[in-house]
Amino acid sequence: MLPGEVCIAGIFSELLGVDQFGVHDGFFELGGHSLLAMQALSRVNAAFGVVIEPITLFTTNITVAELVNAVVAEQLRQLNPQDVDTIQDALSAITDDDTP
Repeated sequence: MLPGEVCIAGIFSELLGVDQFGVHDGFFELGGHSLLAMQALSRVNAAFGVVIEPITLFTTNITVAELVNAVVAEQLRQLNPQDVDTIQDALSAITDDDTP
């Protein structure tokens, strides 16, 4: 699992009391309900410093994978254009010699 997936899976696990599930398993299918979904969303928002709108809970299957995608999309939306330029410059400066 990717770090974001691990974090969100931990939130799901804690709220649902379920230890094993896949990143594509639905929150409601795992036993969640709307109040727990709002708690999960609040924790995801706090953990990643984003604001994922509650409508997301009712327009997706609310999987770990879908929430990670929503978090990344929101983080990208919040980026300052100058930050994007800095990141692109740093990435273009990486050579094959710099990779392990």
